[in-house]
Amino acid sequence: MNSDTCWKELNEALKWARILRYIEPGEMENTRNHTVTPTAFDDVERPLPESGPSLDDASTDVDVDDGFRSPRIPQEVTLARALFEDADEFIATAAKMIADQTFRRVYFSESAEQRYYIEIWCEKSGVVPEDLAGEYGATIRESGQGEFSLGMVEEAITIASKRDQDLAVIVVSDYDAAGNDMPLSASRKLEVLGALDDVEVEVTQGAITKDQVEEYGIPGNPSASKVPKGLEEGVRGAKGYETQKELFREYAGQFPVELQGFTSTEPEAFEDELESSLATFYDAELGDRIKSEVREARERAQRRLVDAFGQHREEIQTALDKLHQGLDRYDDEMTPHVNATIDGLERLAAREQQVRDECEIRERRDRVEDVVDRVDHRAVVAEVAVPVPNPETPGIDDPILDTRRSFLEQLNAYKRHNMRSESDDDSGGGDTRE
Repeated sequence: MNSDTCWKELNEALKWARILRYIEPGEMENTRNHTVTPTAFDDVERPLPESGPSLDDASTDVDVDDGFRSPRIPQEVTLARALFEDADEFIATAAKMIADQTFRRVYFSESAEQRYYIEIWCEKSGVVPEDLAGEYGATIRESGQGEFSLGMVEEAITIASKRDQDLAVIVVSDYDAAGNDMPLSASRKLEVLGALDDVEVEVTQGAITKDQVEEYGIPGNPSASKVPKGLEEGVRGAKGYETQKELFREYAGQFPVELQGFTSTEPEAFEDELESSLATFYDAELGDRIKSEVREARERAQRRLVDAFGQHREEIQTALDKLHQGLDRYDDEMTPHVNATIDGLERLAAREQQVRDECEIRERRDRVEDVVDRVDHRAVVAEVAVPVPNPETPGIDDPILDTRRSFLEQLNAYKRHNMRSESDDDSGGGDTRE
């Protein structure tokens, strides 16, 4: 039967079908689109951590320079030479080169390593400064039509799950009957879907709060307290909203305040309040600590490589000595031909190759490489751990939603943040309307 009751039951059934994953996110077309502005990644569909490869992977293609330099003929006459005579010098250089090349490929995303993935949910468009959100890698979601939809909740939970981070949601809404309920409504949706997807969630109101209105003396707007359409006709929804407005008037003690009333009269205070909420979920020093840990890990790897090569020091020194013996003979043989380069660089190139073969430079160099290859430098580097520091983010003292709470603790938190509860507890009477 086509009736309001049937329509409400159908909507309720579809809502729980989505929550319980009988209908997967994205399978239903959302005609009530909201605006999404990610600042920590480019693609909402692929919000994966951006940290680089592991040390094991990063060291795979690292090769050790044995110090041998081939001649360049005929552009310049540069004879073969060896950079290292002393095994200690060779070992120190090789260890630094391996560590530098390996750790140059290792990087960690400061945003991806944060404890929280942050989203700012706003019921109005163009209110949240994108540059401020970008400083904290926060995604902005603007409903544009008040209430935050189940689709917004699904997308936020999915991204946090993919990034393997806790989800922090900062709500920005009007200071009125509907806006005051929005954080609670969003919290209950996030609480259920967060539990199903094993994502921890915290929700807090960034603006506008009662404390902010009182601190900055933001005036109410009488026109924002207009009579809901259908009230005179006895429409149940209109009557319910009117009751909600009366509760808000008792709670607030003044007319409602729209977001534009805060941003226009106290723009700097609005940004400060929003940044204060963002900062509680973001470790601003994490990036520097990550760089410090990577730098210290590279130094540890270099020291361990020196020890590993040091176990083959005598073999390396013997191989280098033989290489230099060959190069001494090579130099004696090549000097007369170098003096004749003006008359025939092509003949010099041919002779150089011939002498190199006669002096067994390739074979002697191979001996150096054979000794070096006995050091499994990749395994040495792979054993060096980079302890990524834990983000130091205190979070909100008393968030509206914290999925780490017990069931009863969370119910009490909802009560603390509900204007109805405060109104019930208020023994004072009287009308404080403006």
